[in-house]
Amino acid sequence: MIEEKIIEKLKNIEDLLKIQVWSQLSHIFDSAERLKAFELTDGEKSTTEIGKEVGVTGRTILNWSNDWESQGLVSREGDKKQFKRKKSYLELYLMSLEEEN
Repeated sequence: MIEEKIIEKLKNIEDLLKIQVWSQLSHIFDSAERLKAFELTDGEKSTTEIGKEVGVTGRTILNWSNDWESQGLVSREGDKKQFKRKKSYLELYLMSLEEEN
């Protein structure tokens, strides 16, 4: 019971952190779907699989991934050349805070 409450509170904290990250990185992730898609870009999932999880087409994910690749945020990895993010959204967030200071 206590563990479930702790897990629920941690998920709430994570959601609040994502809102803060999203607002700080809105120039890259202009929607919650883009942020979630970036999070799922792990080098193993296909653009189609990510699209299904996010609720957009695989073509949309491919377009976003190409944009991120041109910005140096993702690269193609492995035999299947799946996109993989180079940094987590939290790392990008921390880097953006450092740039402000």
